[in-house]
Amino acid sequence: MPAYCFDHPTRAADGACEPCGRAWCGECLSAAKLHVTVCKTCGRAAGALLAEGAGEFVGRLMSRDGVAMAVGLGVFGALISLISSGGAIAMGWAFVMAWVIYASCVVGTFFAIIQHVGAGRAGMPHAVDADHLSTMFARVGRGLVCFGVGLAPLAVWWFAGHGRDPVMAGVMLVLGQLYMPAVLVAVTVSDHTGNALWPPVWVQIVARAPAAYARFAVVWVVTVFVGGAVVGAAEAAVADAVPVVGDMVATTLGMLFLFAQAILVGQFLRRNSVALEY
Repeated sequence: MPAYCFDHPTRAADGACEPCGRAWCGECLSAAKLHVTVCKTCGRAAGALLAEGAGEFVGRLMSRDGVAMAVGLGVFGALISLISSGGAIAMGWAFVMAWVIYASCVVGTFFAIIQHVGAGRAGMPHAVDADHLSTMFARVGRGLVCFGVGLAPLAVWWFAGHGRDPVMAGVMLVLGQLYMPAVLVAVTVSDHTGNALWPPVWVQIVARAPAAYARFAVVWVVTVFVGGAVVGAAEAAVADAVPVVGDMVATTLGMLFLFAQAILVGQFLRRNSVALEY
């Protein structure tokens, strides 16, 4: 299902403006000199809307910006982890802030990718900066809340005293991941972390595109568990094979996996932008 025109929600979009992120139909895109299409709102050049599918997914993930962000965050995270495991730095404020900055950049980049892809923009977003302290803590909080909500069924089941059954533990993990895309979409569309804790909003997301959400939930669960297991095994093999550098490569692989999941959510959001009013 293609993205739709910003002014004509029933018409498939023919182009997308990179600066403002809006998609337009052929009628709304005005022809300029040299046959360059121009955005109706900001007057800047609008590029062709990217086709959906695996080609776009791989192209975004393995683009120069995508790989560069993964390497940057991977190396940063590996260095902090290595320093902490070596005990070279006491657990003081400087060390805690290093982790806060890292987590803030990871969470911020994850949601920036969802927003960027969901808006139909080309490529990957620019790297997220570690700016104001309040913003960094808010990003970390958003990440912790979303992560915790996804693990809530397992946590409730575990603390109820049923932690010894691995099959049921797996069922609880899957249950949490089935509604996780709705949580991420709710937070992205509203830009409000509180919606990650409000199930009626998740239900509303699912109700607006039930068939599409059911299909995507299956894809999400499969990629989380199968993809996560493959990436985890690769991370362990690389980290054990080459000291220090292996840890950096392993963390970079983890970042690419995280970016891949964000792209999937962004594609779902874009395909159902009209129903979700995004």
